[in-house]
Amino acid sequence: IVLQNRFNAASNLIDRGRLDLAESELKKIAAQNPEIKMLLYYELMSKVYEMKPDPLGVINLWKEAIKVFPANNQFRITLAFKLFQMDQADEAEAMGLEIIKTDDKASRGYILLGRVEESRGHDPKALAYFEKAMRLEPNNVQLKLSLARLLIKNSQQERAWTMCQAILDDETITDDPANADILSKIGILFTEMNRVEQALQVLLNAAAMDDSNPETWNYLGIVFYRQKDYTKAVDAYERAVNLDPKFASGFNNLGTLYLRRFLEHKNPEMMTKAIDSFNRAIDNDPRLTSAYNGRASAFKFSNRVSEAIRDWKRALELQPDFLDVYFNLGITYLQAGDKSEALRILNRCKEKFYNRLPPSEQNRLNRLIAEATR
Repeated sequence: IVLQNRFNAASNLIDRGRLDLAESELKKIAAQNPEIKMLLYYELMSKVYEMKPDPLGVINLWKEAIKVFPANNQFRITLAFKLFQMDQADEAEAMGLEIIKTDDKASRGYILLGRVEESRGHDPKALAYFEKAMRLEPNNVQLKLSLARLLIKNSQQERAWTMCQAILDDETITDDPANADILSKIGILFTEMNRVEQALQVLLNAAAMDDSNPETWNYLGIVFYRQKDYTKAVDAYERAVNLDPKFASGFNNLGTLYLRRFLEHKNPEMMTKAIDSFNRAIDNDPRLTSAYNGRASAFKFSNRVSEAIRDWKRALELQPDFLDVYFNLGITYLQAGDKSEALRILNRCKEKFYNRLPPSEQNRLNRLIAEATR
């Protein structure tokens, strides 16, 4: 009872944000009771390190926990997921394979391996692992959503649609405000499938249940943008970035919208807002390639060509397979009269993408290369 009371006190300290004090108290408990193996110690100490945050502390803690509780597969799974989150995919994969080898019904082991394979771009392997997990946990809604997202990515939209609809048909899920995040994720998936009307309804329901999720508002902005309801799109994007001032994607989407408005109405204020939004996106995520592409377009339309070229080159450094950037750069060099550089970029584009392009884009690329060689 005394020990439990001390753990309760440490938990209280964590809830109040007094992490150093909680860590000190937990270490005292462990030092004073070396003969007792305490699950709660590792759970609470992990919470401390995660809140600090101290990712390496979390990893080392769970490695220690596995030594103390070698038969506890849950600890192994927890450690494997932490390793994956820290970009240590190889070590996470090795642990995942060991987990399913010792317990072929460890669904989280298959989920982990699916995520590892997806992160490597091995979608068929990822799908196979997620399918195995689904057979073990057929009612796991979050797993269904992960599988649906991957199915959409691999052109299996009808199956993804059916899975999402099955979730929506369950009123115990859709009528519970605690499940607003599930509705938001389904709305996002519908948006990715370009089921605009259905996405709008689901996202509005999610926002009505919980108006504090920036991702919900961001995707509402995307839906309104596709419907050409730009006033509502701006409002939704601004709700998103106001909820999370570091939300790079929200600022990027705002920039795209303002740039489009500039192109339609040639209002200089829209261009200023576009560039400012792209700047905010890049400040918050310096590796967001679409923001560099967007800002480069804004710079080009502002006759700031050298800055546009700089941003497009940076986008290609970050994402060498960004097709649009090759076209944008090639056309810009042609318009600037630098045919040799245009030809170099366009030929590289042809080498990388030609066989994957639709005929209309192949013809477009051929015309640009012909122009650069004249």
